[in-house]
Amino acid sequence: MSMEFSRRSFLKYSALTAVAVAGSGLLSGCELFGTNQPVGKAGDTLSLEGAHKLENPVYNPLTSTLTCDLTIKCTSTNGLSLRPERFEVVVTSADGKTTTTYNPLGTKNNAVKLTQAYGVINKGETKTSQLVVEGITIQKDDTVAVKFWPRNFATVTGDPYQDIYATWVLQNAAKKIDTITTV
Repeated sequence: MSMEFSRRSFLKYSALTAVAVAGSGLLSGCELFGTNQPVGKAGDTLSLEGAHKLENPVYNPLTSTLTCDLTIKCTSTNGLSLRPERFEVVVTSADGKTTTTYNPLGTKNNAVKLTQAYGVINKGETKTSQLVVEGITIQKDDTVAVKFWPRNFATVTGDPYQDIYATWVLQNAAKKIDTITTV
């Protein structure tokens, strides 16, 4: 067996090694994304430092109000927070050209409220509340995304807590049922 290593062999094995390293980086990135930013639909329980469920979304076009039931269970030793500023609701038009964001702090101020807010939910505790978004407009076939950040935001740019959130996507957000529209 020859121990000689040609230039062609060197380039071939270098390219294969580069592809393998790049591919493994992509796979680990996908796993990290999925773990820290779970996505589901209404009724799904999303795992993110606990078990969180958003269900029974109802949109009332007469009052421009969206309501959803929430159940937040903490499995984190550091505790979680169930407060309005931990939520954001984004409505995207059916054609994807218009996006409106509702939250308690930025655009559409004071639109997102909770019927029951909690400072800290300790490990093992389960709390329920109802998410209420006032002044919201949802048209037929719009997509509504409800995002929940269970941890505090830091003021430092690039804070890792900003990248850790759960999202429930509500498709066909305005299906007509008499005078009340459900999501």
